[in-house]
Amino acid sequence: MRMYISRSLIGALLSLAIGLAQNPTPAPISPPLQTRPAVLGSLESYVAYPAGAGVPYAPASQLAKALGLGYLGGGSRLSLSIGSRVASFTVYPSEAQAVSGGGAWQRSGGIWVPLPLLARTLDLFYEVRGREIAVGLKPARLLGAVVTQSEGVERITLQLDRDVSARLLSDDRVGLVGVTGGEAEGVTINSVAYGLEVGLPGSGPARLYFLPRQVVVERGNPKGSRIPLVVIDPGHGGADPGTIQSGIREKDLTLNLAQTLRTLLAPSGIRVSLTRQGDQALSLQDRANAGAFAQVLLSVHVTPGDRVNLYTNPNQGKLLFISKGRQLLPNTPEPRKSLLLGYVSPEGSSTDFAKLLSEEISAVGVVSALGEGDYLALSQNGGAAVLVEFGFDNVSTPQGRQQLAQAMANAILKYLGRFQPTNSAPGTNPPPSSQPKPGGNP
Repeated sequence: MRMYISRSLIGALLSLAIGLAQNPTPAPISPPLQTRPAVLGSLESYVAYPAGAGVPYAPASQLAKALGLGYLGGGSRLSLSIGSRVASFTVYPSEAQAVSGGGAWQRSGGIWVPLPLLARTLDLFYEVRGREIAVGLKPARLLGAVVTQSEGVERITLQLDRDVSARLLSDDRVGLVGVTGGEAEGVTINSVAYGLEVGLPGSGPARLYFLPRQVVVERGNPKGSRIPLVVIDPGHGGADPGTIQSGIREKDLTLNLAQTLRTLLAPSGIRVSLTRQGDQALSLQDRANAGAFAQVLLSVHVTPGDRVNLYTNPNQGKLLFISKGRQLLPNTPEPRKSLLLGYVSPEGSSTDFAKLLSEEISAVGVVSALGEGDYLALSQNGGAAVLVEFGFDNVSTPQGRQQLAQAMANAILKYLGRFQPTNSAPGTNPPPSSQPKPGGNP
């Protein structure tokens, strides 16, 4: 029996043979991406498992839209936020790099983020339901509203039981996402599909920012907005004495140092504020809130020994309004730049300030060391924030405290560009009433 083969078939077979000869080894085929159904808020979607690992990733843009999260992306970084909570990720181009680095994955069509880590960081609802994963906002309640007037600024602070996202709908209305109820005097409240709509008192252009479990709306510009603010935080206080050595309590030494430093800074004309004026107890969150908008925040502590430790917080400035402000800062024209500098300083400012402190402290013959620590009191400041631990041996006498307070004052004034040699008066004794006594207040 004869077999007839068409010319077209012969051509196809020849082409196939030539192709196999040129590519004897087939290109490796990536395994199919494992996926799983997911519900993001009320949006039906899916998660993927890059690199075959067991970590579910979800599309960042879908999460932001579905849950009302803040979204800030650019270059190799991506941040998602809810109120003052921020989850920041390095964006990697490959699946394996993203999984091993705990970062985001740049996939065709968008950026994907590790869902469990995002949920933990932003305190989101997260649940595995059989084959499905659900993520959403935890319910929140409005606890109250505080309206204050200070230095030309009207401030309306909405207090909540957890961090929430919010939108300024107009100069007299703010929308709270995912807030299911509550009550507050001085504002009006309406329930809407996405949460609560809050009517605000007063009128005029408004701006919104977040603090932990707070949504803050401000109007007006501070009368002293061009005058730097220095916040000094004397550690401990109230029922918390801190370290005790030879009957002298740390809380008394820190307050004495802070009061002396304030006196030394007074002639410069800068604004100086203490987080506590006497023997009061303050939470770490209260201290962080008090220093949030200071150009300089200095938290003062005392530790046994004769060394001085200077700490900056590597996570300082991760609040979204700070990171966004720092992005805007280089290209913002005057006079807006001066206003922006009242809220944020260039990145690295805390390290620069710590080095100045170290130089001034070393100049009086005291050894100092630089370090880092995740201190909550420093975490929300947009300027230069440092925690200083003085050795008991160096601050046990009035002369020692005066000398080190002067060193701090010199460093602050140099950092702010206001240092004058006449400001320095080493060796001046503080008034007797400001000297700590064993077991007593300054």
